[in-house]
Amino acid sequence: MATPTPTRVYTQGAGVALHMVPTEGKVFSTYDDAYNFYKRYAYHAGFDVKKSRAKKAFHEVCCTREGKHVSKRTSKKTGCKAYVKLMHNFVGGVVSSRVMDVVELQHNHSLTPSPSAVKKMRAHKNRDDTVMQFVDTIQESHVPL
Repeated sequence: MATPTPTRVYTQGAGVALHMVPTEGKVFSTYDDAYNFYKRYAYHAGFDVKKSRAKKAFHEVCCTREGKHVSKRTSKKTGCKAYVKLMHNFVGGVVSSRVMDVVELQHNHSLTPSPSAVKKMRAHKNRDDTVMQFVDTIQESHVPL
């Protein structure tokens, strides 16, 4: 894999509708709503996401290419800085909502515009619960494959 050029910046293409692009100040009632919104944006923009840091006051969701490669094996990590920081709003000591506090949309690697390739990324794979229960049953029964 080629090392990304530090001065090159990649963002979503024109095919991503403006209402799908994360913006600072956008409010969600639950963390799952916010995560699914960013995941849907990532699907259309052409990159994979992961849940990153989580503290009492915030959660972060970032590009899977975040971080640096430290092993001898090959890696897709490029030090990408694209992420969203979801701050928790507390009312009476209970989290009432999540707000996109920091939104960084620029990647240091090319994005995948092909829907068929994006579907194969970990965060975008659709797993049917019924099928997964069947697989679990087969594994528990020690059925040879």
